[in-house]
Amino acid sequence: MAHSRVPVQVVPRVICEDGHAVGIDDDEELGDDALDDEHPKQALLTFLFARGLVPDATQRARIEAGTEAEVTRWLGRALTVKSVAELLSD
Repeated sequence: MAHSRVPVQVVPRVICEDGHAVGIDDDEELGDDALDDEHPKQALLTFLFARGLVPDATQRARIEAGTEAEVTRWLGRALTVKSVAELLSD
């Protein structure tokens, strides 16, 4: 019997400090207004989590407070860094 392959979309989720999970597709979790400013930050956190690099509370706060330029730079480095500390180092 031949099996057909069906593509499956996997959406990584980040567990927030209050215990709920947020994925990069969760418009209702982030809120429509938050998507413009927060989507790149959430994408960065999701990518780091998928790589097994989980920021501590201080590092997460720095990411969430990051400027657009910082987040853009961090997204570019997120593929190759070995730790969140390395990612956030200047």
